[in-house]
Amino acid sequence: MAKIHARNASIYVDSTAGASTAISADLNSATLSFTAEAPEVTGFGDNTVQRLSNGLTDWTFSAEGYWNDSANSAASILYLLIAGSTFLQFGPSGSTSGSRKLSGSAVVTSLELSNGGVNDAVTFSIELTSRSGSITASSW
Repeated sequence: MAKIHARNASIYVDSTAGASTAISADLNSATLSFTAEAPEVTGFGDNTVQRLSNGLTDWTFSAEGYWNDSANSAASILYLLIAGSTFLQFGPSGSTSGSRKLSGSAVVTSLELSNGGVNDAVTFSIELTSRSGSITASSW
């Protein structure tokens, strides 16, 4: 299996106009996290913990980047989507034909802008949470 350099990641979201728009150029970190519930079903008097498998699954995508003042920047597009839904496509190894991608329907749940100090760049952080369904793995 080939090792992947993080600088090649491709991230796309659907804008409010429904166009799939690349936002990777403004980002400097991205994390896709998965969780699954495993409810405990241990009865009284039982000495071992038992958990159910196949519980509800959830995922969250978070990213950070630099503020870009253009209308097509990541922060501008994501700001317009706050509390709305979008379609996320995340290619950890890029978006060249045949590369793997993970995609799913998401809701923008958090957008934070940070002005930093006098000598710092303006940054932002974003969080998208699954809207419905799970992540789908496919190729570009």
